[in-house]
Amino acid sequence: MPVATESFRQVLGSFATGVTIVTMKNNDGVHGLTVNAFTSVSLEPPMILICIQKDGDSRTCMAGTDAFVVNILSADQKVLAQRFADSDLDSHERFENLSYRPSQGGIPILDDSLGYLECHIVNQFEGGDHTIFLAQVENAKINKHKSPLVFYRSTYYQL
Repeated sequence: MPVATESFRQVLGSFATGVTIVTMKNNDGVHGLTVNAFTSVSLEPPMILICIQKDGDSRTCMAGTDAFVVNILSADQKVLAQRFADSDLDSHERFENLSYRPSQGGIPILDDSLGYLECHIVNQFEGGDHTIFLAQVENAKINKHKSPLVFYRSTYYQL
């Protein structure tokens, strides 16, 4: 018998994570969402995975593309993390007055982030109420002068 959902959530919430905004572009335009279900998978080849809830608009947007950017948030980007996690905001509202530059594929790379990974989707898997996207990293940059934004027990922290 599996653990109760609330117990599972409390334990996982005690695992501190970095915070990212995953951005993508499809035929409808640009889209983005806050993601902390992100991890490295392989160094050779360079691969990562992200998990996106199945029943949201973000999953539909991701299905319409083969690439995305993982923007690793810096300590001063808490407001962005909250904005891109707000399911009441549409894509236009999330990107309104936001400073970013497009990748070669036109995917938003957020200004002032700690770093970013430009990724190409190589596979996807169903995992309970989420879809797991496995991707190869095509380009990566880091800003060594920034500190990370951290999420722990439903609160944002700075190191």
